[in-house]
Amino acid sequence: MSDESQAFIGLKLRELYDNVVSEPVPDRLLELLNKLGAKDDKAG
Repeated sequence: MSDESQAFIGLKLRELYDNVVSEPVPDRLLELLNKLGAKDDKAG
């Protein structure tokens, strides 16, 4: 694949995922991650 093609694909992927990355993480997911982290701390 040419460098130009790779650069174009990279640009399009960044355009697509920039919006997703800037979205806030839902509170429910943060709570779940905190619970999982607490279990890891107790186990370790």
